[in-house]
Order: sequence, then C-alpha cells, then structure tokens
Amino acid sequence: AGIPTGWTVQVEGGVTPEPEPERDYLCFTSTGDSTVAMAQHGTPNTSANKVIQYKLNDGQWQTWDLSAVTLADGDKMYLKSDDEIPMSESSNIYKQFTMTGSIVASGNTMSLLNFSDTLTNYAFYSLFYNCTSLTQAPALPATTLTNSCYVNMFSNCTSLTQAPALPATTLEYACYNSMFAGCTSLT
Repeated sequence: AGIPTGWTVQVEGGVTPEPEPERDYLCFTSTGDSTVAMAQHGTPNTSANKVIQYKLNDGQWQTWDLSAVTLADGDKMYLKSDDEIPMSESSNIYKQFTMTGSIVASGNTMSLLNFSDTLTNYAFYSLFYNCTSLTQAPALPATTLTNSCYVNMFSNCTSLTQAPALPATTLEYACYNSMFAGCTSLT
C-alpha cells in the first residue's frame, strides 16, 4: 500500500513537491488589525543579497519585498530565509521591523538565518527597535554569540512585559548592549 520508496510521483504540470518539514519559524500573530514591514538602513554590502520569505497562515511561501503586510485579528505571518547571509552588517547597515497594531512574536528568530547555530557580528542589531506594537519577544536560542549581535534589538519596545530566555553562557563584546533599553513595561 502506498507509493514505493524511490519512485517519482508525476502529476499534471510536473512533479509533486516534497512536503515542507515542520520548522519553528519566526511567527508574528496579530491581535486586532496590524501591519508588519521591514526597513533597510544604510547601503547593504553582503546583506544586499539576503532573501526573506513569508507566508500568511497556511498559505504559500513568497519572497518578501519588505513592504507592509496587513494582518487581520488572529492572522499569523511566518518568516524564513534559506540563506545564512547576515541581516545586518554594522551599526549603520541593518534591517529593522516596523509594526502597527498589536503583535505577538513566537518561534525561532534563527529562521531568518536558515537556522544557523552561529550569529554574525551585528546579527540582529536594532531588529525590533521602537516596535511598540510588539507584546511578546520570539525565542533567541543561539548559544554562540558574536560582537554586538543583539545591540538595541528590543530597545524602546514599550509593550514587552517579559524578556526572552538568553541561553548563551559565553558572552562576547557588547553582545547584549542596550538590548532592552527603554523597555518600560518589562517586569
């Protein structure tokens, strides 16, 4: 019963794609109406070729041009990148989310780096800076930190009430510098 191992299944229009493996992608869940966009600061060098994809709910993955995606109440926006190209390169060249409404983040932030185990210098610099709509931070499971990797990551996220777990035990220069500066609702 079933299709023998090693056979290629042909369907009208081509080969049936392999089912996507279950992964813990970075996910934004909207409470009410919200938007999620991303701004590019500075002129990227290596990160210019970064490809970020998103899907809404159970939809198909599509390449994100970083423009605003509108979310209705309960909508989920999943994010991934199949490359390990850095998100940010320096304190002058970085990508930053911009949000409206109320957003709960969950899942693994490392899905933006193809689930790499290692961060790069400035990896998530200012990623959620000034995201006052963010009510919950995603998981930050990386244990190999680098210079300035989380600088300003959640600065001025005034709706955050709880910080995510930080499992790394070996710290690097300025890795957590101002990571939660101005987060006035943290308890």
